[in-house]
Amino acid sequence: MARPGCLSVRQKAMSTVASRLILSLTIALLIGAGGPESTQNAHAQQANPPQTPTFRGSIDLVTTDVIPRDSRTNQFIANLKPGELNVYEDGVKQQVVSFVLTHGGKVYNLLSLASPNARKHFMHLAAAVGLFGAVAAAYRPGKAIAAGDFHWDSVPTRLQVAMAALCLMFVLLCVNSFIQARRRRAAGA
Repeated sequence: MARPGCLSVRQKAMSTVASRLILSLTIALLIGAGGPESTQNAHAQQANPPQTPTFRGSIDLVTTDVIPRDSRTNQFIANLKPGELNVYEDGVKQQVVSFVLTHGGKVYNLLSLASPNARKHFMHLAAAVGLFGAVAAAYRPGKAIAAGDFHWDSVPTRLQVAMAALCLMFVLLCVNSFIQARRRRAAGA
């Protein structure tokens, strides 16, 4: 016989199920009914449908295809520089903000938005991210090797080693690019 004030296992289970059921029904009623305000809001929304926002803006950008040719030989000039081309509209010289060469299906943007100094910083940042990726991907396999618990047959281990190798190759390509850029600057100076 159970002691007074103590619940049996069955009574505890029934009490838990009943309390969860009451809580679920209460939440469902609150969400579904939404109270008296939701009914008023529904009537207000039907009377005043939401207005679609209107955004206005303008841009003054005109694209023009140009095929530069030599006036004497009528040959295409592939090495035209942005400063060698003037664009006029109604007799007024216009600013050239983009100068793109399309030659043989390849597209070359000759006016880049980033300065050479900014490009150099972005490349250094990309190399640093690649180095971080190589170190982060090699951390667990390196830890497993140090502990003597390295298993090459594990798929996550193979993927981490492959990611570390890929990031390391990217860093090496970045370093090679830095070396080549330095040599070009030294040769041009």
